Amino acid sequence: MIAYVKFAPWDKVYKFEEWAGGRPLAAGDFKTGDFVIVKTDFGIDLGQVVKTEIKEAESGQTEIEGLRIILRKATAGDLEKVKKREADKDCTIGEGNKLIKKYNLPIKLVDVLFHFDGGRITFAFVAPERVDFRELVKELSRKFHKSVKMYQITARQEAAVAGGDIGSCGQLICCRCFLKEIRPVGTDLINNQELAHRGIDRLLGVCGRLKCCLLYEEELYKELATVFPAIGATVKTGQGKGEVIDRHFLKETLTIKTEDGVLIEVPLKDIK
Repeated sequence: MIAYVKFAPWDKVYKFEEWAGGRPLAAGDFKTGDFVIVKTDFGIDLGQVVKTEIKEAESGQTEIEGLRIILRKATAGDLEKVKKREADKDCTIGEGNKLIKKYNLPIKLVDVLFHFDGGRITFAFVAPERVDFRELVKELSRKFHKSVKMYQITARQEAAVAGGDIGSCGQLICCRCFLKEIRPVGTDLINNQELAHRGIDRLLGVCGRLKCCLLYEEELYKELATVFPAIGATVKTGQGKGEVIDRHFLKETLTIKTEDGVLIEVPLKDIK
C-alpha cells in the first residue's frame, strides 16, 4: 500500500510505502484522515494521510528518494502536543513580521509549521518575486533557537490556509474543505469550456487566480472535443458545405460559415 501524507495545508503531498524496519505498508494499515508519525531525512514529523492506494508488487528499488518511513500511528498525546505548540502560532508569526519589517522585505507570512521533533520551524510566505532572506533566517534562528526554513507558497495555497472564505457558489472554497492537491489552472480551460464571454473577473476565485473548479469538467470537454469536427474543418450541412467557426459542446451545436458567407448554427447530429 502507498500512503500519501501531508504536513501542512500549503505543503505538497509525500508518498510513504514502508514502516520502520523496511516492512511494506499493507492494505488496511491506514485510511484517509489518519495521523501518523514519520521519519524523513529532515527529522521526525506528524502528518495526515490524505489518500491511500494499493501498490502492485514490483521488483527493484523504490522510486522514493531519501529516507521516508512511517514510525507509527499518532496518539492522542501526539496531537495534544502539536495543539499546544500551535497556540503560539500568532505570536511566532508576529515576531517574524517584526523582523521582516526590520529588513524591509516584500514578504507576507501566511502560516508557520512547528515540526514534531521540536527542533525546526517552517514559515510559509507569499512574495511577488524571489527574495534574499538569508539574514532574516539567521535572526529567526537566533530568536527561536531552532532551525528555520522559509517556504514560498502561491496565492492558491494562501487561500487554502486563510479559511473562512465563501466562493461565488455560496459554499466554502474547495481548498478549505476537500481539495487536497492544488493544481495550476491554465487559461486554455476558458476557451475549452466556452467561458471567454463571461469575462475574466467572473472566473477568478477569492485567491485572485482562475477558479480550481474549472478543472473538474475538463476531461468531459476533452472527450467532447474528439466527437465534434475541428474548428476550421469543412463539413456538409442541410444548407450545403461550410466551415466550422465555433463549437458549442453543451448545446451540441456548431456555428458554420456557409460558402455564401452566412453564419448558421447547426445541431451536431445534422452534420454530414
